[in-house]
Amino acid sequence: MCVAIAACGGVGTDLGDGGTGGDGGSVSSTGNDATSGNDASGSDGATSDSGACPDERGRYALTFTGEGCGPTASTGNICIQEDACAITLSTLGGGNNVISSGAVPIASDGSFTGANITEGTSNRSGCEATWDQGTSTLVIDCGGTGTSQSCRATLVRKSPGCN
Repeated sequence: MCVAIAACGGVGTDLGDGGTGGDGGSVSSTGNDATSGNDASGSDGATSDSGACPDERGRYALTFTGEGCGPTASTGNICIQEDACAITLSTLGGGNNVISSGAVPIASDGSFTGANITEGTSNRSGCEATWDQGTSTLVIDCGGTGTSQSCRATLVRKSPGCN
């Protein structure tokens, strides 16, 4: 149980301050909390479920399609690390930097939008991805019009760890 609402990401100072949740700080199964009450945003102290994202961690085989990917290896092994609902892509085994990213927030379906991804020596922005849970495949599309600008990276998970 959180004593200070601010520590839980909500509004107010403590559960009994009558803050913006409207329930006067009462704790019950029918109060204004995110699990059953009127405040679906959880702003009165309920925590969000960080386990709402699929597990995308692991070692992936990578293939590129499109001429806009920049100088890259045509294939490679990639590690995806995940922390809460954000993934980081990095090349395994040293050598050329095939694909990499900083922490990229993912949605509950494993997709993302608006990411900055480095493909070879090209820094791309506005990248989008879709995640197929059934095949453990992440498809990253960094846009462009026509084959000279488009770049699509398809990552297929080979193991749950990066070793």
